[in-house]
Amino acid sequence: MGARLRTQSQINEQTQQHTMLIQNDDHSIRNDKGWWKYIRYLNPIKWARCICRVFSGLWRRLTIKEKENEELPFLLNVYGTRRRLQIKEKENEELRAENIKLRYEKNEAITRLSQLVSVQLRDNNPNVVDLGDPYRPTKLAEMFSELYDNEWTAAFMELEKEAFEDRHIIEILLNVLMVSYAFCAKTLEDNWETVSQWYFDKNAITAKQTAKALKDGRKVLIPNHFAKVQKEFCEHLFNICRNEKLKQLLQRDAVKSYIAKCVQLSLLMNATDPPLVMKCESDTEKRTGRDLYNKDMFKEYTKRGKYFDFCTWPVLFLHEDGPILSKGVAQGVSDPDGKDMGKAKTWFRLKF
Repeated sequence: MGARLRTQSQINEQTQQHTMLIQNDDHSIRNDKGWWKYIRYLNPIKWARCICRVFSGLWRRLTIKEKENEELPFLLNVYGTRRRLQIKEKENEELRAENIKLRYEKNEAITRLSQLVSVQLRDNNPNVVDLGDPYRPTKLAEMFSELYDNEWTAAFMELEKEAFEDRHIIEILLNVLMVSYAFCAKTLEDNWETVSQWYFDKNAITAKQTAKALKDGRKVLIPNHFAKVQKEFCEHLFNICRNEKLKQLLQRDAVKSYIAKCVQLSLLMNATDPPLVMKCESDTEKRTGRDLYNKDMFKEYTKRGKYFDFCTWPVLFLHEDGPILSKGVAQGVSDPDGKDMGKAKTWFRLKF
């Protein structure tokens, strides 16, 4: 009996320890099989309550697992959808990058094509004018008229002091202009020939585009070469001039200013694509009779007449066989036979 009481005391003491552990949230005691055995036989009510709590916990876990099992297909579907969505987003990113690349290539191709079409349209086409060009044909025509009104008049008055006949002075100044035009045309032609042979492949795909860019660049930079070409032209002018008196006259300030302006305009006219063209009818030695005076091409100098006598200032054309940009100046006469045409003296003529 005493042993049993001791056993009961021990059980009660152990039960109190287990209870304290449980109250302290230490549920590991439930894994002790002895505790369950003692509770079952010595405290059936508490054992029953524990069993209920155990089954209640198992039931809750079972319910949660069933619910998770029910939601598992949905979760798997969501996960699969999310995965597929990530794959699609990655594909969309790749497609967007490819689209951007293709758009860039398309715009670049359109730009190149536009530039090529623009070059082909503007190359050697006088009908397409760059309004931003300070030396476009209409501006050159204005400068050409101002040259006649200003520098030509000043040079004429300077040479008139030497008691020359008007016809002689006109021929001198006209020859200076025409020789400067021919000289500048030859200079630019030789320069272009050098570039074409050494630095430019005419068979290249972008040959026209490159040629147009070179021509446009030449026209922009050509004012930088005015002084050099003027010096070369003056040397050329003195070499072809056979009369010492004329050489002295060409060194007068007013005449030198006229020569410089002629060279500048001649360079700009020949650098235009296509070049502007000057024409005159000054060689009366080759004509046996007079032509009809063309009022569409010339303005009267000092006399009016039905027939053409001599040219004072050339006609400026937009290009060869093109429309007129600026009328020339010529002397009219009433005599159709040309008996008073005479022979022009040769001492003042510039032979070239």
